[in-house]
Amino acid sequence: MTSLYDRITDKTKIKAGGGASPAAAFLSRLLQKVTVRRTAVFLTVLYILNLIPLLVLGHFDYASADDFSEGSYCHAVWTATHSITGVFAEAVRAAVRSWFNWMGYYGYMFMGSITPVVFGTRVYRITPWIMLGILTFSTVYLLHVLFVRLGGARKELALCVSMITLLLSVECMPGANELIFWYGGAVNYTLFFAFSEILTGLVISLHLDVLSAAGEGPLAGRATRSRTGLVIRTVLISFFAFFTAGGNYLSALSCCLVLLLIVFLAGIRGELSKDRLLPVPVIVFCAGFVLSIAAPGNSVRAAMLNGFGPVKTIFISLHYFFEVCIGEMTGWALLMGFVLLIPILWKMTGEMDFDFPCPLIVLLFLGGLTAANFAPPLYAEGNVEAGRLRGTLFLQYVILAVLALFYAVGWVRKYLGREKGSKEFSPAASAGLLAAFLVTVFAAAMSIKAEPYYFTTSAAAFDLMNGSAAAYAAEWEERLKVLEDESIKNPALPAFVNRPYLLYYSDGTKDPQDWNNVSMQRFYNKESVIVIHDRN
Repeated sequence: MTSLYDRITDKTKIKAGGGASPAAAFLSRLLQKVTVRRTAVFLTVLYILNLIPLLVLGHFDYASADDFSEGSYCHAVWTATHSITGVFAEAVRAAVRSWFNWMGYYGYMFMGSITPVVFGTRVYRITPWIMLGILTFSTVYLLHVLFVRLGGARKELALCVSMITLLLSVECMPGANELIFWYGGAVNYTLFFAFSEILTGLVISLHLDVLSAAGEGPLAGRATRSRTGLVIRTVLISFFAFFTAGGNYLSALSCCLVLLLIVFLAGIRGELSKDRLLPVPVIVFCAGFVLSIAAPGNSVRAAMLNGFGPVKTIFISLHYFFEVCIGEMTGWALLMGFVLLIPILWKMTGEMDFDFPCPLIVLLFLGGLTAANFAPPLYAEGNVEAGRLRGTLFLQYVILAVLALFYAVGWVRKYLGREKGSKEFSPAASAGLLAAFLVTVFAAAMSIKAEPYYFTTSAAAFDLMNGSAAAYAAEWEERLKVLEDESIKNPALPAFVNRPYLLYYSDGTKDPQDWNNVSMQRFYNKESVIVIHDRN
């Protein structure tokens, strides 16, 4: 019996020759060129090209705010000794001090203390390279583990999904200045979000390899690792898990829930008897998460904030899932990205030997996990207004929405018949991809024409072309001549005139006790620092 899928695609096939019009023949030849491999290469090149303006803009990137406050101690050690081990030792001491006196993010405090400006003002330019690099790697790695290693999909199709996910994540990211160019914010949010993705992939990959060594699981029969090697990997992953648990609570909470789900699913499938290593990194992560939450310093910081109670936090988190994620973050660009993903996911799920059971439960879990990400900032601060919070929530929303779309497409696909034989997109899928891409390009061009800062890359290109980035850097160089002059003990700095959207975060005030001023004072070893905003 012909499947519904075959009947649909038969009606949409475009056949060249035999009386076909020149337009139909041209379209047929064009669609034949839309292969899986070419699509993967094209999307990868497109993503890399979109990164170029951001990386070029990084040449004009300078430290600010928490970079000075968190990095001052390590900077003093580096200036006095030029010892890497000394800097790392000081970063450990900073994490311990913070755990007792300010907040429990021990992983963040360690990484935040080693801000690039510690080693020199110009070294700070590597910040966007670090953040974009780790975000790219973590997303590609996690989706490769889920789709290729676990699901058996082709690498090219998984790469297509990864590139579209990354394009959406980077280009539509709220608070991109804080999550890409400001190390003080990005190190706790972008970096540890990426760490949580990598950790999830490592735990799943380890589990698959242990099952494979026992002759079980989707990788059974393939090359296996030695037991000693698997134990060593478990120890290393556990160390990484403990460190990752010491980052922001948004990523830590969602990662904790996902890791516990992995153990739960392995348990009900009877796999824990064959893989006794799986719970180890999960237990270590949970212990680190509890250690971070239980820090005495959290009560000190909480006294300065006005968060909600636990019950109110739950209800507002659910409300924000609809208001913020669905209402604000799901713009036309995100929707068009999902449209582009559908033919790719259709092809990928059609080749998978998986039935996609319990779709409603899976989608409810992914939606609930997205809502749960709002809980930590609402409980602690009572809002999610900071750019780095919005940006991290968006990154988590995008990856979970992509996974939800994957599962929904796979479930529908199961009832329309598996694809047999062909390794390429069907004519209908190729036509859908091409049409969706052209519509997206047109809409993006119109959006950029109306608002140059609509996308992250267009904002970077605009600030490069209009000279504001270079002018901002020139102002910083003039400021550094004063800050790095040891003979000037009480500098009065002019406020920045140029404040590029992606580069500028904050500045000091006239008050020498302002925390921004105190941070610069300590970092550059001054008696006081003030910033004059009124030049008249």
